[in-house]
Amino acid sequence: MNPSQADQIASFDPRPEERGMRKQSGQGLRLYGSKKMKITILYDNETKKEELKKDWGFSCIIEMEGGPSLPLIMFDTGADGAILLHNMKELGIETKDIGIVVISHDHWDH
Repeated sequence: MNPSQADQIASFDPRPEERGMRKQSGQGLRLYGSKKMKITILYDNETKKEELKKDWGFSCIIEMEGGPSLPLIMFDTGADGAILLHNMKELGIETKDIGIVVISHDHWDH
């Protein structure tokens, strides 16, 4: 990821208005240069798609408007790596396309 891509994805700049940018989110992480995001749930204890495996835990992929030039963001990873990889394969998501992984919190099992 080059610096211009990183600037499109996220910035911790506390004063984006001084650079002519508009805040698009709440406190902390501010997203710039994107109007739409697509969230795909990879891992959950419920599913409507028969080909996906269910398990306790959560993971999703966040795709920012801007197409394939922007890396995918994975939010959490679920509790079982084999299930996560299975569901990613079923949904056509490749690990090489993930540029950022966000872990929301720590648990003994994941």
